Amino acid sequence: MTRDQASGLRMINQQQNEKVKVIAVTGGKGGVGKTSVAINTAVALAEKGKRVMVLDADLGLANVDVMLGLRAEHNLSHVLSGEAELDDIIVRGPKGIGIIPATSGTQAMVELSPAQHAGLIRAFSEMKTQFDVLIVDTAAGISDMVLSFSRASQDVLVVVCDEPTSITDAYALIKILSREHGVFRFKIVANMVRSLREGMELFAKLSKVTDRFLDVALELVATIPFDENLRKSVRKQKLIVEAFPKSPASIAYQGLANKVISWPVPQQPGGHLEFLLNAWYRNLNTRRKVPVNKMAAYTGFNDKSLIVDQYAPLVKRIAHHLLARLPASVQLDDLLQAGMMGLLEAASKFDGSKGAKFETFAGIRIRGAMIDEIRRGDWLPRSVHRNQRRIAQVIDELEQELGRDARDTEIAQRLEMPLDEYHHILSDVSAGKIIGIEDLGGAPDAFFADETVANDTYETLVNDQFRDALAEAIKHLPERDALVLSLYYDEALNLKEIGAILDVSESRVSQIHSQAMLRLKAKLRHWTQN
Repeated sequence: MTRDQASGLRMINQQQNEKVKVIAVTGGKGGVGKTSVAINTAVALAEKGKRVMVLDADLGLANVDVMLGLRAEHNLSHVLSGEAELDDIIVRGPKGIGIIPATSGTQAMVELSPAQHAGLIRAFSEMKTQFDVLIVDTAAGISDMVLSFSRASQDVLVVVCDEPTSITDAYALIKILSREHGVFRFKIVANMVRSLREGMELFAKLSKVTDRFLDVALELVATIPFDENLRKSVRKQKLIVEAFPKSPASIAYQGLANKVISWPVPQQPGGHLEFLLNAWYRNLNTRRKVPVNKMAAYTGFNDKSLIVDQYAPLVKRIAHHLLARLPASVQLDDLLQAGMMGLLEAASKFDGSKGAKFETFAGIRIRGAMIDEIRRGDWLPRSVHRNQRRIAQVIDELEQELGRDARDTEIAQRLEMPLDEYHHILSDVSAGKIIGIEDLGGAPDAFFADETVANDTYETLVNDQFRDALAEAIKHLPERDALVLSLYYDEALNLKEIGAILDVSESRVSQIHSQAMLRLKAKLRHWTQN
């Protein structure tokens, strides 16, 4: 960091007197009312004499100014381009709250360069507007940006509602923040609940799972009731605390504001505005890919240490992708070791003069080396693989005949076996997630290339088409099957955690997962056959 940037950061301390309280409002899942909680709380704080600034941290899909019916002529993109100062873009909302608007539909704002980051730091260092509380309205999901804003804030408000996906996404967010980013205290807001009891039950449901699997502390700070006046206020393009100050939801927001005021402001710089921005930048910058030296691709790879340093993230990504579909007996270190051998082999055989990308060529070799290692340790009998193919075929036949998802009893009947035996086979299949390449419909050398690599554009097109077909197939799965797959692969929860959330046994989750995978295989049979 240059001297000008460092002095700019110190200026923020002096201007804000180190009393800024930074609060991140997040939730994981979209549609839980996160933005509504953020801006209603901001207005409630302003009514109590606090100077409040709201940062719309959904830098690519901003919506705070839209919800308030405000027109922002300038936003953060204009600050970065030098067209406006940060003080100039602040939009005043109800009760005088300040809003720092972001952009909507601009991908570049999500991927700031070092120069743009420096410009943003300088813009905040030159900011003359004073405020006591900064409320950061994060984006939906669990992106790097959401995690960085949450980690750098003093308090993290997690908004949840009474939906299974809301609970699971909130748990996944808390799990990542606690295990990877050192955040262990979370304040929970139960939103759109029918009663105080329902809010407490919702909190108990979430805390039950976190207490069992995570070392975190949750605190229920507010239960925001479902309020019919909310729709009326939306039609008026006003906040409910402004349009209906005596309504149940408004009273709840007033109570939340009182609690926010009572929260202490840590003296360390961890929650200050400049550290929030700096931490966010550092996190994104460390994850940014190292540019590939194009000359090296055509002159050969002789420096093995350079290869390992530059393409180790590729090996790690492929290993984690495979590991998500493998049993616990497969160790990540084994996959990484095999992948590194594949990477070095790819480097020794790569011929850049043929116009292929080294990353594409190496990916094939790395994946092939990992799968070869997996197959050497496959202990399952062929009967398990045979039963898996048989069940997938029966599911496909039944769904074609019935025009709907096949039930367990119907599958067992077509297989001419008792239901218990069918469930037992599913358990065997679940324990045997390591499958041969032939079982996926490909040739034994499908993941290995000779000295030529398929056209990259064609491969990209095929992958995109398969991804679309897979997404469409998942949409037509039974709701519980799709939910289990989402929790297992998207949220990286284990079977015990999923069972605790769905209130079923671990073995039942395993059966649901196995059957869901077989349903997908049946629906995508034409891909494996071709």
